[in-house]
Amino acid sequence: QLEINLAKVLLSRGDHRESRRLVERALLTANARQLGDALGGAYELAGAISRAQGDHKAALESWARAVEVATQRGNTLLLAEVEH
Repeated sequence: QLEINLAKVLLSRGDHRESRRLVERALLTANARQLGDALGGAYELAGAISRAQGDHKAALESWARAVEVATQRGNTLLLAEVEH
């Protein structure tokens, strides 16, 4: 979760490269440890980073994964964040 929070701060400051690096690391950790909610949050943020970088296809793919994880886990908060 620390990586996600730091990545959000870096994204808000416009540091897309470093925020992407942290999100990729968070995705690896969440997958390895089977941390579903963290995985969904990382995909949601990966989508935001891709959108900020102008890669709308990658953003939509990341958000679709976030929705899939949130639906599987019944995480309505994440669903609301991704769908707004």
